[in-house]
Amino acid sequence: MAIDVGHACPATSKTDVLPANWTAINKFNPANAAGDITRLCLYLGGTPAGWECASFVDEGGNVLSTNGTCTIADVDVASGANDLTSAGGDFTAFAIGSGEYLGGHWTGGDLATTATGGSGVWYTAAADNIPASSVTFTSNTTWNTALGGEGEEAAGGGVSILLLNHSMGGRSVGGNCNLMSG
Repeated sequence: MAIDVGHACPATSKTDVLPANWTAINKFNPANAAGDITRLCLYLGGTPAGWECASFVDEGGNVLSTNGTCTIADVDVASGANDLTSAGGDFTAFAIGSGEYLGGHWTGGDLATTATGGSGVWYTAAADNIPASSVTFTSNTTWNTALGGEGEEAAGGGVSILLLNHSMGGRSVGGNCNLMSG
């Protein structure tokens, strides 16, 4: 199964921006499966620099921690739509868990955003929280950022079932099986 998180690729322009030196996490569309992010889609303004991305675990109460992280070389980001891939050497693929969110931090330029109509953003202004360990973020419930990703589900992403020994009419049955999703 293909993973998608955040907004659909390719990223599109928005009417507002989040400025440099923020850490922002897109609340829209948490990851639909666990695996690796291999494509990032960002819409940037100004002179982008110092980009990092990460998968974030929502611990509740606006407290989040990172799972996987990556750094994007400045030469690989430009003003406008950015469609970056790990296969193209733009960044190293990073882990994301099912239900986790995609976020970023940047030191130059800005991230395209709209102030209304979105699912919201967790953010810290003037703070680099990649990586993060149980950091409290400010929550906005309406912003809509141009930040999304895609990837590949981890191998063996199935459901494990353990059959315990059980007496059935004088017979004993036991064993393991692994049901794979397809």
